[in-house]
Amino acid sequence: RQFVELGFRGIGHAVSRKDFQKRKYHTELILQSRRQGPISSISDSLTVIEPFAQALASREEANRTTRLLTIIFIRDRNNIGHEISAYIDYAYRLKLEDFTQFFIGQNKLVPLTTDLSFYN
Repeated sequence: RQFVELGFRGIGHAVSRKDFQKRKYHTELILQSRRQGPISSISDSLTVIEPFAQALASREEANRTTRLLTIIFIRDRNNIGHEISAYIDYAYRLKLEDFTQFFIGQNKLVPLTTDLSFYN
């Protein structure tokens, strides 16, 4: 550190100790704001009965924290009788919609036009 302060440096730009401390403080503030509070899982407070919903519920927290990314392939028929299919990015869907009704069993997981490789 003293070599850099005296002017002996390589190609890189030398940062003063004051600037370094200021940047470090701002970076710590950003990291601390990201770490505040755990991300809540919807499925923890619900009793999930269906096996497919149980499998997704077990992956919910890992997908919310991006430790795991899950792609789900769904093939179904719409109310007209046409086949629809898509690959669903589970982490992205968790951000978009509330999965409470799905975990309870009142709604089913259907492909949306915004999903990957949507086919109608």
